[in-house]
Amino acid sequence: MTNYDILNELTNAKTVALLGHSSPDADALCSMMVFKNFLKDKFKIETIHLFAETNFLNYAYAQILEDEQLNPPVLDKYDFVITLDTSNPKLLGNKKDLLTKANHTILIDHHATNLYYAEKNIVEICSSTCELVYKILSHLNYNFTNEDYGKLYGGILTDTGNLTVGAITEDTFKIAGACYSHCNGQEIYSLFFNNNSIKTQHIFAKAIENSQTYNDDKILIAYITRDQANELNATVDDYIGIVNRLAQTKGTELVSFIYPKDDYYYVSLRVKKGYDAATIAKRNGGGGHLGAAAFESFD
Repeated sequence: MTNYDILNELTNAKTVALLGHSSPDADALCSMMVFKNFLKDKFKIETIHLFAETNFLNYAYAQILEDEQLNPPVLDKYDFVITLDTSNPKLLGNKKDLLTKANHTILIDHHATNLYYAEKNIVEICSSTCELVYKILSHLNYNFTNEDYGKLYGGILTDTGNLTVGAITEDTFKIAGACYSHCNGQEIYSLFFNNNSIKTQHIFAKAIENSQTYNDDKILIAYITRDQANELNATVDDYIGIVNRLAQTKGTELVSFIYPKDDYYYVSLRVKKGYDAATIAKRNGGGGHLGAAAFESFD
């Protein structure tokens, strides 16, 4: 039995909760949505709840969910709780309590810093959880719909900054290509990369104004202060994609964007070469993978 085949243990499951990390990104949401479709198709599971703590979802992320209810009323207990794209249980917020109440737990993730905290763990270092979900479900002979392909493509595209950063391999391009052939790739690209608000543009400009470079301009650190964020009325949603735009700066090898979030600062990292973003983040209590990672820093 391969590691993927442990999912066949879901055969007799009646209730399943799919958990993503707090402030979910496209990779988390897309992988959860496709995995839900798989569970309904293969195991005919009727009660499948999706949870991910968030105060707000921007337009692109709302499109991923379609009519799906995120964070519905919680059952007393689930037969299986499956976490996706979440390397550390603390990233689940208050939903991490569902792990202790479940009959069984499974983890599916692509981060090098994963803590293997579930009963069964499927962890592979790759570009995205969506890439891993594609591999798993292909092995289990799931018939992807065109909508599934589109979501998987979106998750891969966004988690790699349009296939430029992260644990990208030949498989990543093959899988992205397979998904692209069954969806409107240009439309998906525009949904995630051509939807910057004026406010986001102002934040990006302020981050550039505040930025500093080190090591012969190979390291770029950009930030926005809490006062500046308040002045611009910025929300977490407005910061999406900024670190990937910073990573496009010529000659940089390590880029960081730092911005206020709740009572702390969020430090997002992107690496092209020469550094290990996951190791940097892990040393500071965070996580991620070689090319993209993050951690929290309190005032």
